Amino acid sequence: MQSIESLIISVTVILVGVSIAIGAVYLIITSIQIRRTAREIENAVRKINTKLDFVDKASKKFTSTCGKFSSLLASVSSILFYVLSKIIKNRRREK
Repeated sequence: MQSIESLIISVTVILVGVSIAIGAVYLIITSIQIRRTAREIENAVRKINTKLDFVDKASKKFTSTCGKFSSLLASVSSILFYVLSKIIKNRRREK
């Protein structure tokens, strides 16, 4: 009887040891993959940051241009309003 019990204990210890070894190998492989993924994410973030810098510069130029155009449009429209109001006043005086 004792040999069967010792055999069961030995097999159990071996299975536990093998499962611990397999788990350790799995964790090592997983950590290597996580490290690779982190590098790829870091590279992607750098590329995105570069592209966002370009977009930021372009949007600032666009905003500046729109601001200049807007002020020009406001100036032209105020001049036109002034001229039209003078024309209307002159026509009313003539009547």
